[in-house]
Amino acid sequence: MKLAIISHTEHYRDQNGQIVGLASTLREINYLSKVFSQIVHLAPLHAGPPPKHTLSYASSKIKFVALKPAGGSSIYQKIKILAVAPSNLNTIRKEIKHVDFIQFRSPTAMGLYVLPFLKFFNLKPYWVKYAGNWTQKSPPWSYTLQRWWLKNITHAKVTINGHWNGLKPNFYSFENPCLSNEELSAAIKASQSKRFSEKINLLFVGRLDDAKGVHHIFNAITQLKTSDRIAKLYLVGDSTNKETYTPLASQSKVAVEFLGYLSRAEINTYYSMSHFLLLPSASEGFPKVIAEAAAFGCIPIVSKISCIPQYIQHGENGFLLNKPYDKELLQVLQKIQELSAAELHSISNKAKNLSVDFTYARYCKRLLTEICISSKS
Repeated sequence: MKLAIISHTEHYRDQNGQIVGLASTLREINYLSKVFSQIVHLAPLHAGPPPKHTLSYASSKIKFVALKPAGGSSIYQKIKILAVAPSNLNTIRKEIKHVDFIQFRSPTAMGLYVLPFLKFFNLKPYWVKYAGNWTQKSPPWSYTLQRWWLKNITHAKVTINGHWNGLKPNFYSFENPCLSNEELSAAIKASQSKRFSEKINLLFVGRLDDAKGVHHIFNAITQLKTSDRIAKLYLVGDSTNKETYTPLASQSKVAVEFLGYLSRAEINTYYSMSHFLLLPSASEGFPKVIAEAAAFGCIPIVSKISCIPQYIQHGENGFLLNKPYDKELLQVLQKIQELSAAELHSISNKAKNLSVDFTYARYCKRLLTEICISSKS
């Protein structure tokens, strides 16, 4: 069975001329190549050096086809989205002739023209993977339009994060995969050496900006009444805003270490070393880092948004934060220092249980049995 994937995943050429793309998406596609005979990935190819969090394709069964990149906040960048549409649609039209199924990854700016094309000018079965926050209250206008289209116009299958009432039968709740069976086993084994009787480490993994809640983390740790039980805060990731947070680290009552971008293997080391994952984000679908960290027994302290409360039960297998996030995070950080090692160990063990739903093997099996069997546009 041949599959075409249309996405906005950024691709680049590395110093050796090899095509690389954003690691989280390419990891998933590399695993999909184990169950599809061929995969064609149509996605934007950008100029310039690749960022650190990129990966190459791991199978000769995967073919990358470049689309023209477009998108941004300026008027010119928004006009360019439609300007490159004819060229990109012509490329897409040629490539999908030779496949059995199509996956379109939404929401993205190109969805403004790809979704109508798939509906009205395509005869191949397809499904839409909506990876964003399905219940986001004030999304960008293009996301609002795509969400309306999926609810009211398309009859294709749509996979979303979480379970929501009032949706048609063509909507499927799908976990976003992030773990191989081998990685899950290794993580659970590593978690067995985690000790909550010792000082605890806090961890953040993601883009360093306010949207991900980094300012809430610093607001909380600078106001701690006591931090005797907290050893260190590790921040994995980077952004142009990093310098905004560096001075705040000197005001913190907890030692802070900025680690920058790390490989997945390196991040696993910090999952193993850490006891709590902090993610007070403003908006998410379901962040893969929650399932990754939980596999290592790292207890999530996360915003109560989107479908996250469907997986995390406050005080049972993690902690949920309501607004204002910095004040709630401060309260939780005080509380966890008052809990016994046995209580924290119990929460950690329960957190591990949610990770089994986020394996690539389970995801691929569900695609083959629920999605890639028949589909109408």
